[in-house]
Amino acid sequence: SALPGYFEWWYYDMTFEDGSSAVIILSAAQMLEENGAPYVHLNISDPSGNAHSSTQTFAKERVVFGAPGEVRVGAGAAAYQDTAVRVRASGRTGAGVELAVDLVLKPQMPGYRHGTGEIRFDDKVVLGWVVPMPRAVVEGTVRVGSRERTVRGLGYHDHNWGEVNLVEHLGYWYWGRIASSDLTLIYYDIHFRPELKLSPVRLVVAGDEHRLMRTFTQPELVALAPQRVEAAG
Repeated sequence: SALPGYFEWWYYDMTFEDGSSAVIILSAAQMLEENGAPYVHLNISDPSGNAHSSTQTFAKERVVFGAPGEVRVGAGAAAYQDTAVRVRASGRTGAGVELAVDLVLKPQMPGYRHGTGEIRFDDKVVLGWVVPMPRAVVEGTVRVGSRERTVRGLGYHDHNWGEVNLVEHLGYWYWGRIASSDLTLIYYDIHFRPELKLSPVRLVVAGDEHRLMRTFTQPELVALAPQRVEAAG
């Protein structure tokens, strides 16, 4: 996009059966800067809980768009294989440790979009959000340094975009998800800068392991909001 505030990223996260996890972000343009650089972010937590992170920026010419949902950004790429998506990325930590993932996400339920999927202000997209894979089975390999592991687990994938500088429009937001053996839940709570005088946008989407079945929006969430949340670890 030629718009100075344009941003777009494809986000993937997963938790594996051995207790490790990974997050991959392929970004065509950084969201907090005008004419932001493309980048690939990779974060791997090993089974012992040690985190290894890499963020590498690239020239805009290193961004190549394919079919819907497919993109290559420098050392990262996402490509569909039937209904599954294969995500590959590599990088290097500040300490010089090489990181790499080669993972296939197979959806367990249909994708999700709330309305048009876009929040607009002054006829521009402040934030677009769709969830092609609210819940997916993930298999592949993860490498930290010379140690490569074969992994399997549960994953998630969403896609975000916009046409404005988010710093000038958003005050802050919360986003998160929960996936257990029989529950899938995704939520966000977006607050705009006070001078815009816009109400917060809140959403919770809940379902089982097969499909998302219920969407709660702002009025319902005010009534449902708990005063305290406790979790047993």
